[in-house]
Amino acid sequence: MSRRERIGERVHAFWGAYKLHIVFAVLVGISGFMSPQFFSVENVMNLLLRSSFVGLVSLGMTFVILTGGIDLSVGAVFAFAGVLLATVQHGYLFRFMPELTAGFEQSGELAPIMPFAFAFLLTVGLGALLGFLNGVLVTKAKMPPFVVTLGTMVAIRGLAFTYTAGFPIPGVTSEVEWIGAGQLGALPVPVLIWGMASVACIFVLGRTVFGKKVYAVGGNERASWLSGIDSDRIKITVYTISGVLAALAGILMLGRMGAAEPREGAGMEADAIAAAIIGGTALTGGRGSIVGTLIGALILGLISNFLNLMEVPPYPQQVAKGLIIIAAVLMQGSARQR
Repeated sequence: MSRRERIGERVHAFWGAYKLHIVFAVLVGISGFMSPQFFSVENVMNLLLRSSFVGLVSLGMTFVILTGGIDLSVGAVFAFAGVLLATVQHGYLFRFMPELTAGFEQSGELAPIMPFAFAFLLTVGLGALLGFLNGVLVTKAKMPPFVVTLGTMVAIRGLAFTYTAGFPIPGVTSEVEWIGAGQLGALPVPVLIWGMASVACIFVLGRTVFGKKVYAVGGNERASWLSGIDSDRIKITVYTISGVLAALAGILMLGRMGAAEPREGAGMEADAIAAAIIGGTALTGGRGSIVGTLIGALILGLISNFLNLMEVPPYPQQVAKGLIIIAAVLMQGSARQR
């Protein structure tokens, strides 16, 4: 092998290992060059805060995609979690309230029927239940994940609209406001929670037997079954994790906005899938990482932040995101062929 070929191989290996980091660094450099405001503390915190909601949801999506599945219901769970917690804080639980939501808009009075900790656990538990339901339908009913989660997405979104009659529910308690809009020092609380959840997910996938089984099921489900892995249990668990993280992100958004909105989270599933794919998670399962998904979420946030600084309208931003997803999938296919 000639010296030129060895250098070429090293460059190729370096690009394969660090291309995501390089792309992110280049985008940061371009953004800083094009906009003097980009590196301001206020803008960096805003970038991290905007990325934290999609970032949380994309963590759960990564678990699901690693097993070869997909979860389209995360945006609907995200919205319904906020609606449920808001209604509990207004003194109601599991009650359809078209005639009441208009009153909420006028008064915004709060009358929590349980302590915040219980309401929080109830909401996260609902997310876990909805994710568990997805997992059971995928594994026990042998239905395609796309069909199952598309169906639950429509049903849960419809339930959120029915529950509120399509009206927002304004007003949250100080605890909810703090976890969604508060700060610890200069760091927004949602960013801190995103960071803690990311560390936990990195540990679970990289350091536990469960994490190894997730990769094994996604890499070759039949081989994993022959080696004694209960693939159904693994899949149900990852969908449950996805539901929990979507509900948690919904609670944070409720605190940030100060109102529950049944339309909230529309398109969240696309952003979460995009973050995972851009981060290198293979749609066929078995390959990917939480670190990659973190960088993928930051790249998505970075692009939106940059386009906002350039005063680009929202609709062209959607075009840019779509093209980025296509480019990421093409890069994955190209890498597999090599």
